[in-house]
Amino acid sequence: MRQRVDGQQVTEVMREAYRVAMYSPDPSTQNGAVLVDRNFNILASGCNDFPFGVSTEHWHGDKEPKYARVVHAEVAALLDAARRGVSTVGTYLVCPWAACSNCSKHIAEAGVSRLIRHKFANNGVTTGNHWYDDCILGDEIMREGGVAITEVEAVGWSGKLRRNGELWTPGQ
Repeated sequence: MRQRVDGQQVTEVMREAYRVAMYSPDPSTQNGAVLVDRNFNILASGCNDFPFGVSTEHWHGDKEPKYARVVHAEVAALLDAARRGVSTVGTYLVCPWAACSNCSKHIAEAGVSRLIRHKFANNGVTTGNHWYDDCILGDEIMREGGVAITEVEAVGWSGKLRRNGELWTPGQ
């Protein structure tokens, strides 16, 4: 049976994902993810960050040490659910940006049934860009793993987030 995705509920939860993203100390891209049940009740959330206790000095300088340490928002939300003892099977994950291949395999393995994100064309990456190619692979992983992908427009929000090193206002 197909589950209908309500636009107003998506808007409210996407705004919550933006709010959660504000907690990310990532100097390049702040991202937030919110895990919800099929009635859009919030179960868990997470943002791009390092694991608890890892030095913040790695946010700056060479990107490789940063990438090796950062937990992306999607996985952070799944880990938050695990810490709370909340099942992720059949849930929806709401996150502005397309999931990378690493996050995608965790989303599929966790039993998430749907990823709700901005339209891929609005993800701020271009053909040939590392993240573009990796997110295309991520989509393949999720689709093969049974995760439906729903794309929506960015929703209006009064805050500003960092995206690709620049300030970005959702919905503008």
